[in-house]
Amino acid sequence: MSFLRRIVQNRTLSKAVPVGKPLIPFPLGRRDPSSLPKIEPNRDEIDMDRRPISLRYRVTSMLELSNLDKAAAYSHHAVSEMYRVERDTVFICNSVIGAMCDAKRYDEAISLFNYFFNESQTFPNMLSCNLIIKAHCDQGCLDDALELHRHIVLDGRLSPGMDTYVILTQALVDAKRLDEACVLVTSMERCYFMAYDVLIRGFLDAGRYVKASQIFEELESKLPWRVYHKATSLYKVSLMEYWFKQGKDEEAMEIYKALDMTELMNTIVGNRVLQVLVEHVIKRRICRCGGLVGRVMEPSSRVYANKERCRRQRSCLQRCFQNVRKRN
Repeated sequence: MSFLRRIVQNRTLSKAVPVGKPLIPFPLGRRDPSSLPKIEPNRDEIDMDRRPISLRYRVTSMLELSNLDKAAAYSHHAVSEMYRVERDTVFICNSVIGAMCDAKRYDEAISLFNYFFNESQTFPNMLSCNLIIKAHCDQGCLDDALELHRHIVLDGRLSPGMDTYVILTQALVDAKRLDEACVLVTSMERCYFMAYDVLIRGFLDAGRYVKASQIFEELESKLPWRVYHKATSLYKVSLMEYWFKQGKDEEAMEIYKALDMTELMNTIVGNRVLQVLVEHVIKRRICRCGGLVGRVMEPSSRVYANKERCRRQRSCLQRCFQNVRKRN
């Protein structure tokens, strides 16, 4: 399951936000709304089979069957008075928009966003906007994504979170607009260390080691204690990757060996270490433990139904890390 589909199905992000003042239309970028695919919901008839099945279930079922066109047709009714349900409406909208983005049908995704949240005056949540921000970035329309972000900040009813800043920072770094990325990250109301990590890696990839170190020193002074060790571990891993790319394997492995096993078992840090090792160490040696590395741990938000499976996975990862250390 893709990143976008995974966050779409997070119920805590899918609750509608009540509208307290007239809704200012969300910008669609350089697109003329008339150029977007047309949506005429009055023509869409739901093939009701008289079973008491919710619209949310019908849409979700169509998405699971990869029938995006039927899911989109059903979703048009989510903002109608007959089918509108406060708990489900924005969830349905986000699910279909996210599926369209996953399928790279970006114009249709933006058309749906315009229909749901501009034309139908349904108020979105931050996930709705993140999907379109990511769609703009994926299409290379970074300025359109930044325009939507500015609109959200000025409107004030939604608050950009970590996902928003990570998406935008990564897009700015990829576009070599590092100074703008610095301005964006320093403008955050909260200290999202993942956005700082993207920025630091951007400067390291550009060969600006001193600037990356300065940004981390700035980050250290802002970090809450509960994420301090995770953030510092990520910085070490970024430095490890930097030295590998510079051809200085000994310096990189010294950093790796200095990482504590408790740091490596953190899912975010552990995943990053595995990615770096696979790219710079294991691939070079056609590593015998490739089977162990192949199954990277899922994000920490996932709940494992099978605790024994989780324990075995952690044990495999520990053996993998120990094997790499012994060989170096």
